[in-house]
Amino acid sequence: MFAKMGEDDASENVVAAWKAAGSPHIDGCWSPHESTQPIVGGVCDALKLPGNLHASYVMARDKYATRKALERAGLNTPASASIFTIADCTNASEVVGFPMIIKPTSGGGSQVCVALSIACTNLFI
Repeated sequence: MFAKMGEDDASENVVAAWKAAGSPHIDGCWSPHESTQPIVGGVCDALKLPGNLHASYVMARDKYATRKALERAGLNTPASASIFTIADCTNASEVVGFPMIIKPTSGGGSQVCVALSIACTNLFI
């Protein structure tokens, strides 16, 4: 069974390949790779298999969305702010204060993280 995986509809491609293979019995869907977890969730959703929902994987891959969901659940989280433009930096510095860590909302580990102990006016130049 093969499915085109590099597309936005990869989950649908896997389900279509499963159906084309005669819909053999499967108990679940799993992948060890973080980048394919949303596909796994989509397959589990479509085939009503046990596992995390596609929407859960998508949110978990977005650090800011995850943090906001934890706040809505009443869990304590460090102060945070989204930065999309240079103008957003002023708000972030007021909300978070210094020192702060700037990191992308997606991705794993500490890749592309910047620690600031004071305001930098030329950080984005």
